[in-house]
Amino acid sequence: KNIISIGDMPYERDAVQELTFRRVPRGREKLRTKTLVTPRCPAMADIAMRLRVAAATLPLEVAFNGDFDVDLNGDVDLLSAMGQALGQPELGGLSIGRHVRGP
Repeated sequence: KNIISIGDMPYERDAVQELTFRRVPRGREKLRTKTLVTPRCPAMADIAMRLRVAAATLPLEVAFNGDFDVDLNGDVDLLSAMGQALGQPELGGLSIGRHVRGP
């Protein structure tokens, strides 16, 4: 099972991680915690770019058989960060967009 958190506040990530750490698995259940902290107050162009990247990477995020925790605050190359988290560094070479910027 996947629990995916995408939000701009660290406490959202912390809450999801706490939930999955405290959960007692049922049977052979394996939870996969996948968190993505996005910048607060992004520009409209950054929102549009993030949606294009999400359309390309969300199926990969769901299919990834593990946990990841990506924080996009600061000067972070979104595709490179996601590629590293998903074990697919070739994502960094795509030309969808380069950076997600905050305020």
